[in-house]
Amino acid sequence: MKTLLEVCDVQRRFGGLIALSGVSFRIETGEIKGVIGPNGAGKTTLFNIVSGRLRPTRGSVWLEQRAIERLRPCAIARLGLARTFQNVSLFDHMTARENVMTGLHLHGRAGLLASAMRWPRQIREERDLRRRADEWLDFAGLEDAADTPVAALPFGRRRMVELARALAQAPRLLLLDEPASGLNNSESRELAGTIRRIRDLGVTILLVEHDMSLVMDVCDSLLVLNFGAPIAEGPRRRYARIPRCCRSISERSPVMLSVRNLRCGYGRLEVLKGISFHAAQGEIVALVGANGAGKTTLLRTLAGLLPPWDGEVYVQGRAIAREPAWRGIFNGMTLVPEGRMVFADMSVMDNLLVGGYRNPDRRTVIRELLARFPRLGERQHQPAGTLSGGEQQMLAIARALAGRPRLLLLDEPSMGLAPLIVREMFEMLRDLRRNDLTVLLVEQNAAAALHVADRAYVMETGAITLEGDAVCLRDHPEVRRAYLGQERIG
Repeated sequence: MKTLLEVCDVQRRFGGLIALSGVSFRIETGEIKGVIGPNGAGKTTLFNIVSGRLRPTRGSVWLEQRAIERLRPCAIARLGLARTFQNVSLFDHMTARENVMTGLHLHGRAGLLASAMRWPRQIREERDLRRRADEWLDFAGLEDAADTPVAALPFGRRRMVELARALAQAPRLLLLDEPASGLNNSESRELAGTIRRIRDLGVTILLVEHDMSLVMDVCDSLLVLNFGAPIAEGPRRRYARIPRCCRSISERSPVMLSVRNLRCGYGRLEVLKGISFHAAQGEIVALVGANGAGKTTLLRTLAGLLPPWDGEVYVQGRAIAREPAWRGIFNGMTLVPEGRMVFADMSVMDNLLVGGYRNPDRRTVIRELLARFPRLGERQHQPAGTLSGGEQQMLAIARALAGRPRLLLLDEPSMGLAPLIVREMFEMLRDLRRNDLTVLLVEQNAAAALHVADRAYVMETGAITLEGDAVCLRDHPEVRRAYLGQERIG
């Protein structure tokens, strides 16, 4: 088969940060090649270099034996390369048809004067472009949305409009940047079929995606990146079978929480910049990072206290991103906020009754909680405001558990607590995990969080920069230097 795209020893620096280093691979005509790796691995940077949005610091990119690494994006597009974006990039005030027609501009012949004067030739050409745009909308299953402004379409359909627009350019090589992000399971399955149909049209595809079920379903070969460097490349079948003992909880259990391209902020200040991650049933997932990284904003957005700007949040497959905060309780999600926020003038027992008000079996659950937290049992008739800081934190967690949540959001539970109390509290979290409770733990005490978690994500300035198994992240040099120092919890 003929090589369509060849990337040779590409490196890209941003100041002192090396985003890509020594990346080389080929794509044959008609192939679907997947690029996988954790957040911060350099996947989108690679796409930006191939499509001309960035120039490599070193190395070359060849499209059908023509060097394109110094060409402008418009020149590369004329050579037959099109792409979609990780965050959907459409003209919201335009209809779906008009957005797709912008992808056909390379095929138009009428100039500015002809368009302004509405000459017959230009009218005929526009009619033809509208027809071709409708054909691509039909291909993407959007025939009923042609005249709908894209701002009024659900997120999944907006993704398909962007895909139709890219296909309208008649590309030979199509770059898909996380096309399944924001899609539910049904939409992801439909997308897999669409990608195969695109390949049947003779289009070669380079795919970046976190949804491994989609990747393994459609890709012919894979390139694995980590910290900007290739660590593996080969046919898909080489990676199709992973020994079961090596799989994490998140690969064995159903997904409880899925967050895709979540953006949020305050006023004009963007705090969350396209956050994507997931947590499986019965898993403890830690979010670590410095002050100002966006961790508390993320939890507030998940809990419905802060409306998102864009993106999707799913709890057991149900979209909840734009539901009010009280619906989160009905969906089985409870937030333990930073600072505990117990009702100081109410007794310990009354705090627990408030937490379990929706649970018909709350009395039984509260008895179990008082047995689990004996100090609360001893002080059940005492005003919550008279408890110590550690006892108030125990009460805040017990109050949340009184409602029997399936997903517990914990915001800085160790803040201000003595080391012994911190140890006891995190051991308790391990016990809760055995009951299939999913815990999303935001914690500045990275050593404690990574000791108890199954997996972890590192946040910096509103973005996830590292992810992986908690044990591996504890040993990662960047994590140890930035967050752990010489800390260890035995």
